[in-house]
Amino acid sequence: MKALTARQQEVFDLIRDHISQTGMPPTRAEIAQR
Repeated sequence: MKALTARQQEVFDLIRDHISQTGMPPTRAEIAQR
């Protein structure tokens, strides 16, 4: 499998952390703010 780019990894980590904290994925707006 192809490795993620730095930005893709950053977004993936954000989504994973948000799900573990809130139980729900972040909105597109929340992702865009970071």
